[in-house]
Amino acid sequence: MPTEHVELPEMLHGFPGFVPVSQGARRSVEILGHALARVLAAEAR
Repeated sequence: MPTEHVELPEMLHGFPGFVPVSQGARRSVEILGHALARVLAAEAR
């Protein structure tokens, strides 16, 4: 399974600047992030 390097936020400076993440896992994280953003936006209304 191919892996991609994903940049980490700068506040995690003690760690390497990237982590290997499989493309499937990265897609799942993106989907969850968008869903969470929608839920938070709905709650804020």
